[in-house]
Amino acid sequence: VEGWFAANLFFVGPANTPGTVQFIGIEAADTNDFFFNAASPFGPQTGTNGTWAAPAGPTVNVVLNPGLLNFSFTSTEGGGTSIANGANSLIAPRFFISFPPFLDTTIDGAHPSGGVQAIIAFDDGGGGPDDDFDDFVVLLTVSDGTLSVPAPASLLLMGMGLLGLGFAARRRAA
Repeated sequence: VEGWFAANLFFVGPANTPGTVQFIGIEAADTNDFFFNAASPFGPQTGTNGTWAAPAGPTVNVVLNPGLLNFSFTSTEGGGTSIANGANSLIAPRFFISFPPFLDTTIDGAHPSGGVQAIIAFDDGGGGPDDDFDDFVVLLTVSDGTLSVPAPASLLLMGMGLLGLGFAARRRAA
């Protein structure tokens, strides 16, 4: 499966775009939860370590707005952990993002990819056989617009441009 670790998910499309989030499943002995726009659409879920629980389940309607999507995961693992979109890292807890169809050749570490669906798979940081991004899995689907993960080179270029604008403004002020 191709996708991104330590990436964050953005929506590119008009404001107030309808979409859905579907609960796919959980494999975690801890209680984990998914939040979208500060709401918990499926409630806290507890599975069994080493056993995939709950077949693809309920789907809820959501509203998407342009920019960084407002979602997060929480877990009772280790006394309580959480990770929000915008703070995803290589250190657990973290999540993995993939765009169906799964072996999309445009995801090669150099090119951004996107689509109307994204699989978001959470890893709560539990040890043993539970380190495999299936501790809470959802499918996000949008009706108009696309979901995207910006390429690192694009972010660097944008950052350099903003830095240049800052220097230019400072020079003018001096």
